[in-house]
Amino acid sequence: MQKVVFYLLVLILFIFQFCKNSQKEDTKKVIDSIDIKKTEANGLSIHDSLITYQGSWFWKSEDSSSSFKLVLVLKADSLNGKYCAAYDFGNRMDCDFDTTNFNLQQTFNQDSILMKFNSFYGGENGVAYIEKKGDSLLWKILEYPQGGDCFAPQYAVLHRKIEGW
Repeated sequence: MQKVVFYLLVLILFIFQFCKNSQKEDTKKVIDSIDIKKTEANGLSIHDSLITYQGSWFWKSEDSSSSFKLVLVLKADSLNGKYCAAYDFGNRMDCDFDTTNFNLQQTFNQDSILMKFNSFYGGENGVAYIEKKGDSLLWKILEYPQGGDCFAPQYAVLHRKIEGW
């Protein structure tokens, strides 16, 4: 009986490790498959392309139980920023109100942008994809931060203004 339990545990651990590695490979495939156009091909400098991302962006869930604010700042040719995520009607706040503490950093300079980020609950090395679509900004978490909680939405369409903010 003990051997059966032991082999079951080994099998469960093997499956868990396989799924974990598979998820990382899937994330890499998504990142690699994103159709990213070179900024220079559009005739814009990197700075001119990124400046349209700069500013404050907002999202609220349909039931108003969650909200998300993203502030992006352009310094030289690099986009940095921070977010504030409110979850469960504000019972969980994934924020730092220190205006100098940025938790988002652009990973490369192109029209569609990957941002490396950390949560304010100890999670590190998350990856989010952002893309400007007209007057909106798409946010999609490709890889959640590890080692802590994260209350940012997995997917959101953000706008420059929302009533009540």
